[in-house]
Amino acid sequence: MTRPVLLVCAAVLTLACGEKKDPASSADAAQDAPAEDIQEASDTLPQDKASQAFAKALVGLEITRFTPTDDGVLKYDTLSFGADATWSANAAVEIMDERMECTEGGAWSMEPATSDTNAAITWSVDSTNCAGREPGDVQRALVELGAGSFDVSFR
Repeated sequence: MTRPVLLVCAAVLTLACGEKKDPASSADAAQDAPAEDIQEASDTLPQDKASQAFAKALVGLEITRFTPTDDGVLKYDTLSFGADATWSANAAVEIMDERMECTEGGAWSMEPATSDTNAAITWSVDSTNCAGREPGDVQRALVELGAGSFDVSFR
């Protein structure tokens, strides 16, 4: 009777543990994915070497506490550019001591990069639930990327 119980326990443990993955190969696959995705967005992004390097760096960048408007009322808590040429932001409209959280998103494109770290990008607001904002707004900016930084000069 104990032998069948041991066999059942061994089978359950084998199924529960499943196949183990090599962490190094999983990390390598995750790092390679954005480059492949960026190349798939070829209809909206330039294909030259500098532009591809810029796009890959932009997509991998974590942007926080960014103010996309001159009035300073709208603030993006987080802003991310996707390899599929879309962007999204978790935002808030802050007026006096009131804070109204919201989200925005849309599409982005770029002109050919002048270097691996400099390019003019355009992003359109296709969806928003932020007070005072409407879909259709377009932002154009000259972007300089540094080591984990995002410096913007609006045009």
